[in-house]
Amino acid sequence: MSLRDRQRAFYYDQLDKLFPGLRQKYEQGFGLRYEASANGAKELARLFNELCAKYNMATQVERYIVNRPDKQLRLF
Repeated sequence: MSLRDRQRAFYYDQLDKLFPGLRQKYEQGFGLRYEASANGAKELARLFNELCAKYNMATQVERYIVNRPDKQLRLF
């Protein structure tokens, strides 16, 4: 989860309104950063990579390299 720019203020306002007292937990987790790791993030990453390998699933998108960067491609 990430909280950037005005997202943080909106999110905290909604927490205050809908879940009084929960805001402090998020403020401790995020601090001044715009992202916070999930509890057990390392174990989740390990499990994710293990399952992707088991089912032959890519974990990243291959970088697309244009063959002729000096030529504008046609739209139609």
